[in-house]
Formats: sequence, structure tokens, C-alpha cells
Amino acid sequence: MHKDVLTAGIVLLIIGIVVALTPSILGRAIEIEKTLTVPPSSVFSPAPLSLKAGDIVEGYFTVTGGADNVVGFAVVNPKGDFIYKPAGPEGKVYGSHDFKFTATMDGEHWLLYDNSFSLSSKTIYLTARISPFGRFVWITYLGGALTILGIIATIIGVIIKPKAPKLSVKVIYCVDCGAENPVDAVFCRKCGKEILKLT
Repeated sequence: MHKDVLTAGIVLLIIGIVVALTPSILGRAIEIEKTLTVPPSSVFSPAPLSLKAGDIVEGYFTVTGGADNVVGFAVVNPKGDFIYKPAGPEGKVYGSHDFKFTATMDGEHWLLYDNSFSLSSKTIYLTARISPFGRFVWITYLGGALTILGIIATIIGVIIKPKAPKLSVKVIYCVDCGAENPVDAVFCRKCGKEILKLT
């Protein structure tokens, strides 16, 4: 039995590791680099990002132009809800900004740059990375669970000691009555006659 448990543990361990690594294979990131011009007194958005629920978007941009190098920034989901805004006053970015958000639904997401308060155009240098890894995170959890089960089963398989084989008791038969007697018997248990042993 211990061999079966040990084998099952090793198999589960291997499957768990493979399953846990699957999202990193399926979830190849998409890199985006753009230079955008935001006209004065307007709200501008480049082409929307087509995302799936669970996609993680990380990015960085710098703002140049005008006397202040300031622009408002927000991310809007397909329903029109704001899902990300900088922590600064009125969601404004001064000079540069790192951002990160996770899509909660499938569809087009918009990066909005608000320059409505300025009479100068602004230039945005945007770098972003879309990672679909987030949508496969349940696979990672499944792989982790299988790996843990595999480790437990492997440990149990190593700890369990195989049962020692039963030793067969040798017997000797009485030539007179045919009764079964222990190999070291001198007299038959049934008829009492001396047991003859061949040497």
C-alpha cells in the first residue's frame, strides 16, 4: 500500500506543479508604448483597451506641456464606471504617474486624460503592460492545492512501513496417523508415537 500512496503523491506533486505554472504560459503579457497628444480644454482617450475580467494592467506615463505639466487621469470600464483615479486632488497627475488596476468585467476600458482646465496641449508618454495572468489565477490555486496534496501523500507514503510478510510455519507429518505436527515435535500430538525425521 505504501508504494501506491507514494506513487500517487509523486504524481499529484508533478501535476500540481505543472498546473500551477500553466497561467504563466497562457498569460503572455501585452506591452504598449504610445505618445499621445491631449488637445487643450478637452478630455482625450486613445483607442480603448479590450480586456477580459481578471486582466491586470500596469503602466507609467509622463506629462509634458504647458506651464504645469498637469493632466487629470482616470480609467473607465465598459459600464462607464470609474475604476481607477490617482490619489491626488481631483485625480490630477503632476509630471508622472504609476498606475495599476484589474479589469472586473470583459469589454473596452478607457484611459481618460483630462486637460479641460488648461489652454495648452499636453504630451503623454505612456508605457503599459496588460497581463492576462489574473484571469487564470484559479488555475494557480488549483495547482497549489494539488501540489500540497501531493506533498502530504508523498510524506505519508514514505512514513508508512510496508507490512512484513507472514512467515510460513513449517510442519511435519506423522507417518503413522498423518497428523500435522510442529517441525520440532518429537512425539505426534494425535497418536503419541515418536515422529521419525529424515536427516
